[in-house]
Amino acid sequence: MIKDTESVISKMIRVEGIKFPVARVQQGRNYTGLAIFDKPHNLKPLMQELVKDLSRGEKQYSPLERRYSQKYSLVDLLDAIEILTIAGIIQVESKNVQPKTQLKWRIKKLALDPRAEDELETCKPSEETEIYNIGVEVENILGAIAGSLADLVRKGIGDGQILDEFGSVLATPKAMVKYRSILLSLAWAAKLIAEKRREPLRVVSQRVWGDSKRLDAYKAEIAAAGQDTLDNLHLTANFETTLVHGNVYYEVNGISGTMLSGIPVSLTDSTIDKMAITSALIDGIFIIENIAVFREVLFRRYLARPNVFIMFGVGFLSSSKRTLLRKIMDVARAPVYVWGDIDASGLQIVEDVHNFCAACGGDVVPVLMTADELELTCGKFLGSAHTALDSPGLSLTFHDVVEKVREGITMEQEELLIHWDKIESKLP
Repeated sequence: MIKDTESVISKMIRVEGIKFPVARVQQGRNYTGLAIFDKPHNLKPLMQELVKDLSRGEKQYSPLERRYSQKYSLVDLLDAIEILTIAGIIQVESKNVQPKTQLKWRIKKLALDPRAEDELETCKPSEETEIYNIGVEVENILGAIAGSLADLVRKGIGDGQILDEFGSVLATPKAMVKYRSILLSLAWAAKLIAEKRREPLRVVSQRVWGDSKRLDAYKAEIAAAGQDTLDNLHLTANFETTLVHGNVYYEVNGISGTMLSGIPVSLTDSTIDKMAITSALIDGIFIIENIAVFREVLFRRYLARPNVFIMFGVGFLSSSKRTLLRKIMDVARAPVYVWGDIDASGLQIVEDVHNFCAACGGDVVPVLMTADELELTCGKFLGSAHTALDSPGLSLTFHDVVEKVREGITMEQEELLIHWDKIESKLP
């Protein structure tokens, strides 16, 4: 949170009958300019990206924080905001969440300081320069690779627009992020096809943006521009396996199988897609985020309790895992238990599973994700994803931990295993 210093002017907004200010806007007392990017703070890429975002208009802080948390730590983001505010480059609007009793500021909006607009305008690369830079990136990926897909990418650079097979415009440099995302994704696709390799889109996204989830928003456009499916463009993994164990029986192509036939059983996407669940003699479904914890609790507890079906979740559930979960829930109306890390991503994973199961008519119960578990580890583990916690659903489900996580007090699942004697009775 931005601090009040001699270098910052705070304009307070008060309401009659309220003891403390309800809002404030902060800006640097003096404008020191964009040279602040090059000071010895190691925050230049973050600052440049943030200022570029704000140059397009003011931003609500919560969604911006959620997006930046995928790439940067909350500490670095807040440090960058404070430095840019003091330098007079951005302005910060905050609200006091407890104006009747105390000062407790929370950032609400970020905006570009008007004093920075002129300097930014002179520093902004032209559209032609950005297209040229993307062209250089494309050629670095493609090299000597030729063919119809490589030709499509090069044509998208030369024409300054990307078309689908029907001639409709999918993207132009007016939406530079989308334009760059599609072209570089297809350049990687052409390279992968030429080299007879495959990479999941998340890996390509990491290479293009330094963020494994950034390209998810453009899946449809990438496929349309490439005039094929992501799978045929080699932008998916060969296959994904799902690790499970429990009293669930199924048939695939007339062949019977059981999810007790391995420790654990490994199911491919194709098997899950084709399977029909014949019976599920279970009292619960238990999804575990971390592979080490999944294996440990399977051996310690659930080999002898196959009435609880357990599944390794691998973070947010893939479409294949959702398909399996839905098929089992159609046969057995058992509660779904979820155990994840106590950090922002872990809480959001539980909310994501809850939303999916609710649509299927099921209930979700978080496991070992309360303040009691944080106390066991003394909150010593400091993760990097403490953001995106404004969902009302999270506040209802995790009322005793959301604020702690927001403050940086988090915990990974593995840490609880050393307290097995205290936690085993809380497992389903």
